Amino acid sequence: MTTTATSLKGIRLMLSASLPDELVGTPRAQDLYDLLGVLVGGVLSSDGGLVLGGHPTVTPLVHRIGQTVGVVPGQIQLFQLEQFRDKAPAEAFDERIFGQVRWCVNMASMRDCMAREANSAVFAGGRTSGNVGGMPGIRDEFERFLKHHPGGPAYLLGSLDGEAAKLIAESRPGVAWGPKWLSVRERELIAASDSVDLAASLVLTDLASIAADTQSGR
Repeated sequence: MTTTATSLKGIRLMLSASLPDELVGTPRAQDLYDLLGVLVGGVLSSDGGLVLGGHPTVTPLVHRIGQTVGVVPGQIQLFQLEQFRDKAPAEAFDERIFGQVRWCVNMASMRDCMAREANSAVFAGGRTSGNVGGMPGIRDEFERFLKHHPGGPAYLLGSLDGEAAKLIAESRPGVAWGPKWLSVRERELIAASDSVDLAASLVLTDLASIAADTQSGR
């Protein structure tokens, strides 16, 4: 599992990632779990924080990684919809890992709270059609995050295709909300590499540089 050498203390990374419909049931479906494994393990093991919306397949994975690396109260902020409280996986109620879950009345308020609580975000995959409310979830969370943090950093990963790949195609080079310390080539790799491990590792590298810069007071 990839970790960062520099502390990510002060980083609160919002995870916005899901499997596009066209990858369900294919060998590439594993890429989502590999991506989350690198990002979640890297952030938590380096004293960073996570902000995420609970999902029946993702919550148990984050819980397992949290148990493995060890977390402190408040390190993971888990948001869930109140209407699905009785369907949430048992792991969501483990306060040792998730503390007090943030139960929200609707999707809009949940996504807005997540975006406000985070100070960085990564977006990967995402359904391009058939989304609740019409707008693809990845796009909605991306726009809400930039509303609260126009200077980012926001990381768009293209390795899982989906809505994130569409957002990449629409983005201009050198946008203000992009990675802060990576080279042009490294930014291109985050967007275009088929390797989820490489893309996630570059995100962690940039976050480590941001954290170091903040901790030094520069």
